[in-house]
Amino acid sequence: MKRHYLWDYKKVHPLKELERIGMFFPLIGRDKDTVLTLYENLDKLKLPEEKRQLIMTLSKKTY
Repeated sequence: MKRHYLWDYKKVHPLKELERIGMFFPLIGRDKDTVLTLYENLDKLKLPEEKRQLIMTLSKKTY
């Protein structure tokens, strides 16, 4: 996951960081590593169904 996607908090759980990236996806987090990380943790993230579908579609087609 690219460092510039992370927010300026002292300690944030990695899943919370992914959740924030997922909420703004696809505006941020479209690089291969981040999309795959989002996909691998999709069941643990609280994201709207539209975002989940988009992440699943992009992870399978693009990478």
